[in-house]
Amino acid sequence: MVASTPTYALRMAQEAHALGIDLPGSAVSRIILSGEPAGSIPQTKALIEEQWGAKAFDTAGMTEIGTIMVFECEHQPGGTHIIEDHVIEEVIDPDTLAPVAYGEAGERVVTSFGRGAIPLLRYRTGDQVCKVPAAICSCGRGFDIYQGGILGRVDDMKIIRGTNVYPRAIEAIVREYSDVDEFQTVITRGACAMRSRCGSSSSQTSPGIGGRVWPRRCTTGWRSPMRG
Repeated sequence: MVASTPTYALRMAQEAHALGIDLPGSAVSRIILSGEPAGSIPQTKALIEEQWGAKAFDTAGMTEIGTIMVFECEHQPGGTHIIEDHVIEEVIDPDTLAPVAYGEAGERVVTSFGRGAIPLLRYRTGDQVCKVPAAICSCGRGFDIYQGGILGRVDDMKIIRGTNVYPRAIEAIVREYSDVDEFQTVITRGACAMRSRCGSSSSQTSPGIGGRVWPRRCTTGWRSPMRG
């Protein structure tokens, strides 16, 4: 088993390829991903699984509560179970602070029972989540699920020429192209424009890949019902 951020898992796979190491033929059967929203982006997870020849599972934690608070079970229901015997997790409208219903996106608010000296009471995390009932997973656990894991941050959205753009949606598109090792998105505020820089360590990188990626729409990610 290997535990890593999604970005570093991809980086290790690049280095293994350069060194002639056969990762799919190794003893690694599971990759535990944490530290970045990319662990719950299906395209990124699929790329990691392809490069490692192992199953990837998403999890997330917070320094403030001193432990992980969500995990993806073996059944992989398309989201992460909330560890509800350690924390109370609420989802609110970040503007009105009113609770939102199952299936509606909002901001994650946590109350932790795990730190007696420094408890957290209704702590606003800034995380974007969408809570759904535990029953959608067949594993039998009673813990509710954050569909899609941690979706990003409530302030992630950028408006480019009147269009809502989400970093998560950009990565989901870029990671469909296995010959892209790294990418950077640059927003030029004066011109109100967005450009990408895609790079690869491979000499086999397809020409004009940026032209194939960026005509795709990057507005298909989490769309807040409160932010138009």
